[in-house]
Amino acid sequence: MSSASAAVAARTRQWQWPKTLKSFFEAIGPERAAKFEAVTTDMSSAYIKAVNESVPSATLIFDRFHVQRLVHDALDEVRREEVRSASADKKTDLKKTRWPLQKRPWNLSDLENAKLADLEEKNRRIYRAYLLKESLAAILDGRQINVARRKLDEWLEWARSSGLSAFVRVAGTIEKHREGILPTCAPASTTAALKASTARPESSRAGGMTESCGTEISSPA
Repeated sequence: MSSASAAVAARTRQWQWPKTLKSFFEAIGPERAAKFEAVTTDMSSAYIKAVNESVPSATLIFDRFHVQRLVHDALDEVRREEVRSASADKKTDLKKTRWPLQKRPWNLSDLENAKLADLEEKNRRIYRAYLLKESLAAILDGRQINVARRKLDEWLEWARSSGLSAFVRVAGTIEKHREGILPTCAPASTTAALKASTARPESSRAGGMTESCGTEISSPA
């Protein structure tokens, strides 16, 4: 199979995964499905539709990885724009900053810390994008939803007024999905979740989905 054909086949299978998720809920029946308190998934409209139609009473929670990915991608977009527009001497200052920018502060080496410290003076736009990325992570690290709600409102205002088009777009996406993002700040013990990730669900030998299949599933007792 050519690489182009493989890519088309992969996309086709991806669009079938929400149907598999719906089939799972149909297979376990409405009584068991009604016991699910929460469903964790990415922000795909197809998954959201499948969950809302199958278990409308469950709390829809958006997986933190995918939320965090939005700002990581936005940060890298800002970095690439700045590198493209920089003069030859300024490009040198931006070399080898991609991975340090993506790391959390506690995971940086001394050299990487120094590079980021230089950015604060040498490229304010990239450094502002970095602070936006880290600030959202700090909000999601919290364990009090009411505090997170207030802080997220402040973050959205900052992102919209940042002058960074990538973060303006991210702010719109997060605003649209904010009620599904905030529950990620709740202690894990308060939520029984079914996680429908973008990994391909596997069928059990009996022909149905199981709690050990590709979608990580845990139902309430």
